[in-house]
Amino acid sequence: MKHISLDKAMTRHPYIANRKMTAAVAGKFMHQHNIRHLPVLEGSQIIGMVTEPIVKLADVFQGPGSLLVEDIMDTNPLCIDEAAPLLKVIQSMAETKRDYVLALNVSGQVVGIFTTVNALDLLTWHLSTADDQTNLCYHYDSFLNKGQRIKT
Repeated sequence: MKHISLDKAMTRHPYIANRKMTAAVAGKFMHQHNIRHLPVLEGSQIIGMVTEPIVKLADVFQGPGSLLVEDIMDTNPLCIDEAAPLLKVIQSMAETKRDYVLALNVSGQVVGIFTTVNALDLLTWHLSTADDQTNLCYHYDSFLNKGQRIKT
């Protein structure tokens, strides 16, 4: 079986945020571009991740425009080499309960993002092309019963 690597399934060239951007501006930007994640870069290096739910919480609790991205960003984003097998990427996302992973090139620069939306798109495609979904469900049930599922 041939393995799919992260770089084949990720969204390339994600939009980025600056640490000094206000949370309100980041939220508007996400809304305009229909995205939920913004990697935060300093130069070309990743320093954090800001997500739509956090931006919304900041708006509710602090008021619009009062916090900067650097105040609310996750300073330990999940980053994986773009050549990593997609199975390992998805397992890492499940284990860490993250809804995204940033793909890095060999220089450590962000080259893409893979989110739960990408994973669901891939699953949708797989289910729509599967010859026998009953067989697929049987194998999934067997997978769960063997305790291979990530604990949530």
